[in-house]
Amino acid sequence: ISRLPVSGEGCVAVNVFSYTFPLRADKSEEFVYVNPPWPIISGLWAHLRQCKATGVMVFPKTPSAVWFGDVLSSASWVRTLAKAGDKNVFLQPSRDYKSSVGPVPWDVLAARFDFSR
Repeated sequence: ISRLPVSGEGCVAVNVFSYTFPLRADKSEEFVYVNPPWPIISGLWAHLRQCKATGVMVFPKTPSAVWFGDVLSSASWVRTLAKAGDKNVFLQPSRDYKSSVGPVPWDVLAARFDFSR
């Protein structure tokens, strides 16, 4: 697997579909934080389930999406991170990290998942 270090201890950038989320050296599960491009959520959610991954995923509140009900029903909790129209949800890298990519068109949610069982 090609892993590129990014800022923050334990963080990596990786092609998530080639990654199988192995156990850590101490045999604990790897906790995954994913904020995927929204068009790949359906495939990513299936991959996380297949890999028996544990973590949190950020996603748009789009009830009409085919994957939306599955995410809600299999998450242990879902929280609202931002409301539609919020401007400072996703920030572009800059010196002061105040360069917004603009208002989000949907509410943005986070779901806790645990497929390890």
